[in-house]
Amino acid sequence: MIRFIHLRIGAVEAVADGIVALTLQPLKAGMDLPPFEPGAHVELQVPLAPGVIRPRCYALINPPQERHHYRVAVAAPAEAVVEHGPASSAAAWLVSPSAIGQTLRVSAPRAHWALQHHTAPAVFMAQGIGLAALLGLVRQRVTQGLPWRLVAGVDSPSLAPVGAPFGAELQALAEASSPDSLHWFSAVEGLGLTSVINALEPGAHLYVCGALPWLADVRRVWGSRPAAQLHTESFDAEEAQRRGGFTVVLRRSGLTLPVAPGQTILEAVLAAGVDAAYNCRSGHCGRCEVAVLAGEPEHRDRFLSDAQRQAGAQMLICCSGARTPVLELDL
Repeated sequence: MIRFIHLRIGAVEAVADGIVALTLQPLKAGMDLPPFEPGAHVELQVPLAPGVIRPRCYALINPPQERHHYRVAVAAPAEAVVEHGPASSAAAWLVSPSAIGQTLRVSAPRAHWALQHHTAPAVFMAQGIGLAALLGLVRQRVTQGLPWRLVAGVDSPSLAPVGAPFGAELQALAEASSPDSLHWFSAVEGLGLTSVINALEPGAHLYVCGALPWLADVRRVWGSRPAAQLHTESFDAEEAQRRGGFTVVLRRSGLTLPVAPGQTILEAVLAAGVDAAYNCRSGHCGRCEVAVLAGEPEHRDRFLSDAQRQAGAQMLICCSGARTPVLELDL
């Protein structure tokens, strides 16, 4: 069960054009927050209106030794950049000046996106807000004294690190390691994925954070290279799998349920009267995660790690489906 605590928004500050950092503080001064690993995320339950809660997951961008607060980066919607603009989404609500001082329910950190234990070269690739998910991993690699390289997409590479998200810190980390560790590219013109991936040393691990279409291109170019050396994280969710046409067996409930076309597994389970946990229904929060006892799931979430997806031992039933005619679940 996911543990939640109440934190106060202590500061809202711009870190780049359209990207805002939030500082989340404990309600009691001097209290240490739950520990976390580099690359960890927290879920923020954003109260858009009375009775309307939107759960959203964000990467922690402060170092793990800073236990007196959490910091997260949020991509500000265009309408929320203007002071007192409408708060029509969770992100807009969070970056609004009126959010300062508000209290949120925040989950304990979970490290589904983490640096793997290897001494082979680590190559990181992201652009814009995606750099937030990689910042902690780069810091960890520098601390370990192991080789790394970051390929970072920004609007104006000729001006970087000026204007780049976390540009000054990334530049300092590169200077502490090797000047060749950091490469800026134009997020507008795009990046030659083929050249980057083909240039990887044998055994190198690639960590990529970005939008789903870009990650699909990365996987296509990656091809038959070892899947265990590619690690991806998305900041948006795939459309829920509603193809249906398969059966789920709920072992603990003793039920066998058909999942109809246009229906998710969660919807079929709830319709049968089974008390299944859920929250966001979009594959972000992890509340509906269940163990897979038999069959192969088709993952559509943005919560599980690549290794967890490949293992196929768990799934999020709000959005993921089945690749086999029958799925047996621990429900």
